Amino acid sequence: MKNTLILLKDVIMNKTKMKVLALSILISMLSLITVISFFDRFENQFTDLKFKGKYYGKVRENSIKEIVIVDIDSRSVSKLGKYFEWPRTFLAETVKNLAKKQAKVVGFDLLFDQSRFADQDSILCENISNANNVVAGYNFQAEDRYNFIYADTVDTEILSIFNFENNGFYAEKEDILDYGSKNIIRSANSSGHLGITSDDDGVFRRISLFREYEGNLYPSFALVMCMKYLGLEKDDIVFNDKESLILKNAQVDSVKQDIVIPLDSKNRMLIHYKGTWKTYRTVSFYDIMKNRLGKKTFKNNIVLLGSSLRGLMDLRSTPIQKQLPGVEVHANIINTIIKNDFITEIGLLYIVLIMLFLSLIVNLLVSSRLHMIFSTIFVILASITYYKLSFYLFNNENILLDITRPIYSIIFSFLITYTISYYNENKSKKFIKSTLGRYVPDVVSKEMLKNPDLMKVGGVKKEITMMFSDIRGFTSYSEKTDPKTLVEFLNHYLKEMTKVVKLNQGTLDKYMGDAVICFFGAPLDCDHPKLACKSALNMLENLDNMRPHIKDEIFRDIEIGLGINTDVVTVGNIGSDELFDYTAIGDGMNLASRLEGLNKYYGTKILTSGTTYEYVKDDFIFREVDLVSVKGKVKPVRIYELIDFKDKKVISDEVWKKLNVYNKGLKLYRDGKFSEAKSVFAELAEKYKDKTSELLVYRCEQMIADPPVEWNGVWKMEGK
Repeated sequence: MKNTLILLKDVIMNKTKMKVLALSILISMLSLITVISFFDRFENQFTDLKFKGKYYGKVRENSIKEIVIVDIDSRSVSKLGKYFEWPRTFLAETVKNLAKKQAKVVGFDLLFDQSRFADQDSILCENISNANNVVAGYNFQAEDRYNFIYADTVDTEILSIFNFENNGFYAEKEDILDYGSKNIIRSANSSGHLGITSDDDGVFRRISLFREYEGNLYPSFALVMCMKYLGLEKDDIVFNDKESLILKNAQVDSVKQDIVIPLDSKNRMLIHYKGTWKTYRTVSFYDIMKNRLGKKTFKNNIVLLGSSLRGLMDLRSTPIQKQLPGVEVHANIINTIIKNDFITEIGLLYIVLIMLFLSLIVNLLVSSRLHMIFSTIFVILASITYYKLSFYLFNNENILLDITRPIYSIIFSFLITYTISYYNENKSKKFIKSTLGRYVPDVVSKEMLKNPDLMKVGGVKKEITMMFSDIRGFTSYSEKTDPKTLVEFLNHYLKEMTKVVKLNQGTLDKYMGDAVICFFGAPLDCDHPKLACKSALNMLENLDNMRPHIKDEIFRDIEIGLGINTDVVTVGNIGSDELFDYTAIGDGMNLASRLEGLNKYYGTKILTSGTTYEYVKDDFIFREVDLVSVKGKVKPVRIYELIDFKDKKVISDEVWKKLNVYNKGLKLYRDGKFSEAKSVFAELAEKYKDKTSELLVYRCEQMIADPPVEWNGVWKMEGK
């Protein structure tokens, strides 16, 4: 049986193992759905965490000096008045001073709208034109017909607003170009669009270096600043759609070299933020306007003029700082390009390959039937290791490795593979169990599935407690009803009795008509004598509870008898290789059967052997019934009636009185004082209608009429 069971398990498990693995891998591939843009929002949070971990609180103010920010700050406003009331001469003076201090490129992160100081534009325009290094800004606007905002109908020809011919390079299309004051932007050396689009969560992480307008590509403000600083012309820009933007022959530290800007699938560059506000050298607009700063601060440097004032609505949410002035965002973009300090993002194709590889490893691991605890530990360690690796690459190699999708793939693959494996293993076990269940009880098949080595061919010698139960006079009941009603009742009865056996850890051996044959203590070790006696009492109680619910009145007054015996018997697989029973055989089994039958003889409901009694006499109330010699047994068998639990019910004084009187009569009977014993038993029989006492009265009369030659208290039973 053991070999058969192992073979059956191996055949089923091996047959399904590859199917389980293939199905797990297939379903695990659903994790690839995370490549859709919806999951970017989760990965963005990890990206922000990497930036904060690397730079937040770790970079000193004014540590980057090549880019200088001239800030229209609260000090400037307090000294010069409200910004919107400033005459253009303030800005003109600033441009003039920066030119004197030999700033290499000056950029205005401002849009010069028409104002009441337009008459002063000529002064500003003259200074901008004379400086010949100023980059102005303009904005794009979307068409909104519902609010009467219509797309431009003709292209605006302004030399400083230069563009590129679009030969298949993806860029967001714009409808309206808003450059503010035409005179001022015309006077600038160059100009670029100021717009930066945030991600869905409102954080500015990437920039589109070009926008499409009227079929042409317009560069961003920051890119134009870089072109002027690096000495580049339009022809030096090479477009590689969704791959890179190459700045050829860039003048970096007196050396010409190509700068390759990595782009994502939307042709956006990841901004390499270097710190919080004022990481770049920052001076007050008021100080430069008043010419209070030396030439060294600005000479050959990039100067950005912008504002940190909240009222100018130019504060941006960034990975490192919740609110960062827009001018410093531009500074970070410029610094990323001119320093060739790009963050390399691992492409989506490589992320997919990583996900597939990790899923395969997890699938193979779980499918190998490694213990759940070790599999879980591996998944946790793999996820942590990958997480740490991603941060290491960012901090040390400027490589941005996706965290969300691969770790999701690990966890998803683990859950899917484990679920499928668990389902299939249970399915296989159910198949084996259902196959075994045709021959062995449910509890036995479970134990055999756990450990087939516990079941030896031919069985083992083991002490167990056996119990037989039978409906009194069932044949006569069956003759009074039709087969359908009989079967319905019998099914209900056997179900309820079997339920009691199973609740008390019993093993159902078999049904024989209305008889229930079971035993306790095999294959599971337990306190079998106690559980067997408990089951017997529970079965009587369950029968009483059943009576009101029995449909056919014929069966409502049925009674059952139970026989219980504890002994060492052979228990195991008995039968042939093709068909077997998990059962118990031996004299002990036969005695339990005989005890069940003797209930009719003594007028009792539950009879146990002396062996069982000795184990549980402290837990239950018993009455010694007889000492008999049965056929096939050399030693006489002491028989006890099981009456009730000792610890669950209060037994009346009348019951104890009856037992005491009965025990007195039994002693007289054993001592051969039959006349005195007869009187005691006759009194009990009359008072309590006790059939056992009636039987002993009859015996005493026989003994008085024909006294035995030798009397040892043992009654010889005739037949089985």
